[in-house]
Parts: sequence; C-alpha cells; structure tokens
Amino acid sequence: MKDKEMSPEIADPKCKCATILSLFIFFLIVGLSNLAYSNPVSQVAKKELVEKPEVAETKKKSTVAFTYYFDSRDYNTLNMVNSVPDLPAGLKLWGFIDFNAEQNNESARFELTRYFLEYRLSKPLFPNGKPALKGLNLEVEYNDSNGPDNDVLRFGLTYKHSFSFFSDSKSWLQWRYHPYETDGSGSQISLIYFFPLHERIYINGFADLNFEDNGPDRWVAEPQINFKLTGYMDAVVEFRYNEFEDVNSSLDGFGIAGGLQFKF
Repeated sequence: MKDKEMSPEIADPKCKCATILSLFIFFLIVGLSNLAYSNPVSQVAKKELVEKPEVAETKKKSTVAFTYYFDSRDYNTLNMVNSVPDLPAGLKLWGFIDFNAEQNNESARFELTRYFLEYRLSKPLFPNGKPALKGLNLEVEYNDSNGPDNDVLRFGLTYKHSFSFFSDSKSWLQWRYHPYETDGSGSQISLIYFFPLHERIYINGFADLNFEDNGPDRWVAEPQINFKLTGYMDAVVEFRYNEFEDVNSSLDGFGIAGGLQFKF
C-alpha cells in the first residue's frame, strides 16, 4: 500500500510523469470504451441464456474510477483506481495511481508534481476448494514513486473473507502479508476492509504496518466514508495518516481529504 510518500527535497516534477500519464490516459480510454460498447443483450442471446442457464457465465467487468480530492494540508490529489478481475490463468489485476501536489503550498495546490502508484497481480490458490480456502491468494505487488530507486516489488499471501458487521453479509476483510521486498528493507502486513452502513453509505480503507530492518516500524492508514450520489458518482471523505511523512519535519503526516469519485 502507500508506504513511502516522498519528501519535497527528492521530488522531481518530471519524475517519469510522461509514463504515468500515458497509463492514466490508457485506462481512461479503456473505461470510456467499456461504456461505449456496453450494448443491451440481444433477443437471441437472451433466449440462449434462458434455455441454457447451465452454460451461461457471469464475467466480472473491468472497472476504472477517478477521484479528485482537496486535502486539509493545502494540496490536491487526483486518484485513479482500475481493476481487471478476469485475466487469463485466473489472474486478477488491481491498482491505483495518485497524482499529488506539494504539501502546505496553497498557491500551487493544483500543480500535481508528485506521484505514487501501486499495482497488484493475484491468483487464487484454491478457486474450487472449500469455502474457507477460496479467499487465499498468491500476490505480487509493485510500488513506485518520485525520485530514484523508489520502485519495489513485494511477494506474499492474501486472505479475504466475509465479516458480520451490523448483520450485513456484504462486509468483508482482507489480510495481506508480504514477507519479501526487493529493496531488502523489511516486510509488510496489511488489512483492507469494506463495511456497508446503508444502501448508499459505506466505509472502506486500509491499514499497513511496515516492518523496517534498519529503523522503527511505520504505519500508513486511510479509512474513508463513501456516499453514493448516483450509479456513477460518489462523495468521499478520506482520513489520511502516513508515519513516513510524520517523521519528516517538512511534512505533516495527518490530513483529511474530501472529494468526488466518478466510476466507469
């Protein structure tokens, strides 16, 4: 997850942004094309589905979402999240890119000169196993951010399961453990969660604990509350804590951000 937001002294406005923006535009096109070509099912196809329900498969759709935030620390964030749940060989891809302005600079809060990205490729270990085992996955995670030598790969396991929260069956928790990192700096455990409070209100987020071999362990957490305005738009309030930033005298590790999310 978001473990190392970079400090201003090593941030480089050019910082591979051409590559990142190319990815941004690519996934925007993918999201829009999904909307453009999502035609209603034809009458013939409907008949086949009715007559042969046993062979009809429900394929999960790829999704793209964009959220624009105003942070209480005088900077803005443009966030893109995309999910591709049905790759060959049972693989799933999920990831996000954050484009951030510099902290504590009100006059430049719209200048998105920093970035952080995270992408995860996972595969179920027991897709047809017992219910207790279906949520166990192998996972590879890739992180990158401003500055030289900030990219890292993590390898580990995840386990996702339902969780009774206010008697709602849609609530779930996902536990993640990455014992190996390619930068050799330590390991990470994480908890990701989703709790519906109402048909139009839900809480989700994550908490990461980063174990550092050559320093104190650090927390990063971002719980958020979402309000569904329409089928394609949410209002979001996000609470942000980053202990890597908190120990930097020029940064503030805690902030609150409000924004709008558009889903495709």
